Amino acid sequence: MTHTSGHNSLVLLGVATVFCAAHTPLSALGLVRELLEADRPTWHASEASLVHRVACAPQWMSLILAATTAQPRVLAPLSHRIGWMHMPKTGTSFGLSLARLANASLPRDATLRNDKGRFAGKRMTQGRDFISRFPHQKWFQGIFWGNFAAHTTLSQRSGWSPNYVGRIFVMIREPSSRARSAYNHFGHHCHSNFSSFEARMRGTAVTMITGQRENGLDCMICPKTPKAAKRRSCPPLTPNASLAVQRLGTFAFVGLVEEWALSVCLLHTMHGPTFHSERCEAAEFYNSRKGNYNKTSDENISALSANDPADEALYAAAKSRFWSDVRRYAVTPASCRARGCSTD
Repeated sequence: MTHTSGHNSLVLLGVATVFCAAHTPLSALGLVRELLEADRPTWHASEASLVHRVACAPQWMSLILAATTAQPRVLAPLSHRIGWMHMPKTGTSFGLSLARLANASLPRDATLRNDKGRFAGKRMTQGRDFISRFPHQKWFQGIFWGNFAAHTTLSQRSGWSPNYVGRIFVMIREPSSRARSAYNHFGHHCHSNFSSFEARMRGTAVTMITGQRENGLDCMICPKTPKAAKRRSCPPLTPNASLAVQRLGTFAFVGLVEEWALSVCLLHTMHGPTFHSERCEAAEFYNSRKGNYNKTSDENISALSANDPADEALYAAAKSRFWSDVRRYAVTPASCRARGCSTD
């Protein structure tokens, strides 16, 4: 370990100590050593001995250790890299298919859990919970881009270029359907009607691909504090649909939420031979975050439509690409059943 990396680890461990000491219930302290013993072979002994003194709940400890004990990152070969562009309301469950594609030895019962628990009064995200159980260093070394399941865009600051150019995987959803789901999940908290919310989030898919915004949630989340409002800035702009369509053509995989089972089958058909993961598991067809449409407004959500020309143009291009790939790779109901990629 270099002097610089060692210094950075000590600084991060110091921050972790203060954070965890302030937020961790005493009942969690006894679990720390168990976690350390389980994963110790992947850490430096000197760092592990320091972490023994840090009082953190296990689900946070593994995340902190991933940051504090990381070596200079060694990327997988380009053909084995996966840049998951996770557009909001397009299925977090897709992350499980990507994880199984990346490592077919994942336990068959591995899932993206819906009930992820809480820590320090906050809910754990599905992505953080999954990676705390299946750490990158052990299961997906050098494969994934960015934070697993985050809504990161292809902005200049996101780090997607040049290492993940041509290696972006995405699920795209019909714009009106996505807008209804987003309004139900996010927007109704601070918008009195669907039209108000839908006008704010127009072009979300396009601006994520072009990198015109920093995060896919910027125009969906209802900020609760001035600080959050500043962080989730959503200034007006013109979505660059032509650039988005151009970039879409370079992606490694494009699936459709409306064709979920066929998309998962296509994923394993196209990329399974490279990763030696050509079969599906039943868990890949489980909706880990099914929406509840009984809690929103008095509006008839199912009858609402978006007015989103930019995202409509992108969705048309995505459909064309998807069905072209289905034909190119000869994906049929019979071929999907043979791979265990069928919900029949």
